[in-house]
Amino acid sequence: MIADRHMPLCLEIEHHSVHNENIACILRVVPNSRMDPTVRLWLPHVLPTVARGDRARKIQLVYTEPLMFLDEELRCFVRFLDINLAHQDNASVKHAIDKYLKPEASEDCLANPYAKRLAGKLLRAKQHYRPSGEVDAAQEMRSHLMKLSQDIDPHSSVEIKEVLSLRLSLPDILAHDGNTVLFGNARTNTLIAELQGKLAEQHGMPFSLAERSVINNHTGASAYADEVSNGETFHCLISRWQTESNIITMFAGNNGRAVSATMKLLTSKLVSSVFQNRYFAESPLAPRLFQMVCSVRPADALHTAVEPAKIESVWASQ
Repeated sequence: MIADRHMPLCLEIEHHSVHNENIACILRVVPNSRMDPTVRLWLPHVLPTVARGDRARKIQLVYTEPLMFLDEELRCFVRFLDINLAHQDNASVKHAIDKYLKPEASEDCLANPYAKRLAGKLLRAKQHYRPSGEVDAAQEMRSHLMKLSQDIDPHSSVEIKEVLSLRLSLPDILAHDGNTVLFGNARTNTLIAELQGKLAEQHGMPFSLAERSVINNHTGASAYADEVSNGETFHCLISRWQTESNIITMFAGNNGRAVSATMKLLTSKLVSSVFQNRYFAESPLAPRLFQMVCSVRPADALHTAVEPAKIESVWASQ
């Protein structure tokens, strides 16, 4: 067998004897059983977008910048979890502020001492930081894809750029002349909220990320709940959608370090366990539609480090 660990197919040589002499052989193109598991998962992202008649390899990493509010008088920053992306339109901002000012109108909302300062325009909106876990995940993804691209073709390059989620819409991503990796959650990245709904409704994907858990789309119930009291555990939902013209992979998590740990798992040799799953075993590359749920436990109280991610569930379209 003539095989390269980066290629999905390889050449198999079958020798034939003619009058007891090995003078003939047959070459067959067969699936490459020796391909590295990380390559099986990520190779589609760095292959040229031939479907568009384009030999370029372009990838965008879409990140988030959570909305903060600066209180200059009290010299502190405040973050309202329900107003992460609401500043995109004024009606949403007003609704979110009203929710904080009038908690009696909403059973799931408690009075917030900063709400009146927000309403009185004493707080100034700022976007000045990126979640450290997402930064780590994006750097890990960039490094991995660049190396994989060079291994495939040392004479070509892949163009990887990072884009703020607020500058894009779902149609923008679907029309992009390359592939996309998304980071964040449904509150900080509206693209994830839109994409989760589309994948569940049109493609039957079983999971979506909610505020404190990964939910089952068929029942609406929590399937994997984040635990924030006794023995903290957080989850990251990975979704892959390969269309005719591009590929979108989504890392959705309510904890940035959980996203980072999951990225490290899926770019390491440990990802080989995924390909023992019946959904993955029959194809040299990852399925065109799949989801994974991973769990992560922090290794310290400040979440500066986490334990290795653990794969909890795998689903793929057959």
